Amino acid sequence: MWDPVLCSRLGYGPDCCMVGLGRDASHRGRIRDDLEMGIFKIRILLTLIVLYWVIFGGVAYFVTELESPEKPSTALSVVRPYPSAESGVSVPPPPAPRRDPGPAHSQESVPLARPAETHGRDTGPETGRLAIIIDDIGHDRTILRRFLALQLPLTYSILPGLSHSRAAAGLIRREKQQFLIHLPMEPFRYPVVNPGPSPLLLSYDVETTRRLVQSYFAQLPGAVGASNHMGSAYTFDLEKMAVVQQVVQQVVAGGKGVFLNSLTSNSRVPKTIARERGFPYLERNVFLDNVLSEAAIRRQLARAISIARRRGWAITVGHPHLETLRVLKAEFSAARRGAVRLVPLTRLVTTEPPAQRIARAAVHPSSAGEAIPFE
Repeated sequence: MWDPVLCSRLGYGPDCCMVGLGRDASHRGRIRDDLEMGIFKIRILLTLIVLYWVIFGGVAYFVTELESPEKPSTALSVVRPYPSAESGVSVPPPPAPRRDPGPAHSQESVPLARPAETHGRDTGPETGRLAIIIDDIGHDRTILRRFLALQLPLTYSILPGLSHSRAAAGLIRREKQQFLIHLPMEPFRYPVVNPGPSPLLLSYDVETTRRLVQSYFAQLPGAVGASNHMGSAYTFDLEKMAVVQQVVQQVVAGGKGVFLNSLTSNSRVPKTIARERGFPYLERNVFLDNVLSEAAIRRQLARAISIARRRGWAITVGHPHLETLRVLKAEFSAARRGAVRLVPLTRLVTTEPPAQRIARAAVHPSSAGEAIPFE
């Protein structure tokens, strides 16, 4: 700061003092301008960061949703598995795989091997039944043929309307195996998440819904029941699900069509409808190949077998992946007998009255919570 008195004492004139004062004011102005420019640059940088996360984060979110197929969580089966008469229903085939030599099988049931982790410690009598569902059949036939060549009583779930759906049903029927109609249902975030061709939508009225479900079964004759593909939104609608489950029961010979809840959401609507109306109903317990590695699939299979041994039965859902195929081939070889028996899905449906089924289900708590990776 320039002082005029100090300037005079030092022998400087008033002009010099004014020049000094001017320089001081100019210096302060430059500092102020620099600070304002710095603050402006920081604001620009923060704005760019926010825009980056909004744009690229949103793109990543929708890409993830589009890639997500949609399926499982974990659950307790309302129906207690009970040995029942054979359904005698044929099953449709999916993608065609190369046939692997495998042990001869019957639709009745095949003794299951215990997963490798157990090292065969339990050699006692079979204490449970296990049904394995292979979902999303209809994209091609090659991998399906390889699963059929395992000669195991698996149950297949075929998506209607795909390029190989009808051929898949024919292959499965010729092998005298069972299959379900994998009903495409509206998920949350539809249509960003697409359940497939001609899905069941919440906007359809009751009659349209009824005709659409009937058309699925007409397209793929021989199904023993149905399961839901996606449907995280649809399964919460009481009216629509009541229509679907009623048609599923009615279109199968003898009114024995079973609805398998894939548990893509925590909706209890399908279970409630089955209890109140006495419809055949089951729920998935374990998702087999959520993590697509053979080690992870073996762990999930071991978990399913453990549930089956503990409460007498279990249902696990997998997909037509090579990793799943290899694990099933290794773990269920005829040479390795285990503590559970692999059976078609309908062997787990009991003919008990609904009230007794509810009481039985209450005695068997659901398996430990499992993530819900799909719609």
